[in-house]
Amino acid sequence: MELMKYVEEYKYLKIEMEKSGSIYGLSDPRTIKYSQDLDILINKMMKIRYPGLARRIKRLS
Repeated sequence: MELMKYVEEYKYLKIEMEKSGSIYGLSDPRTIKYSQDLDILINKMMKIRYPGLARRIKRLS
């Protein structure tokens, strides 16, 4: 399944973001970058898991 290829990357980014937040703080650019990358990945995963969601959101706008 296409979704499964993102799982390892998700786990990696999550761990790295948590480590970065603990070491450098939550407002550090490194932590923010991990958070942004994680957001992008989660959005990709959601589009795969719920393919009709984007169409429904556009109709409501």
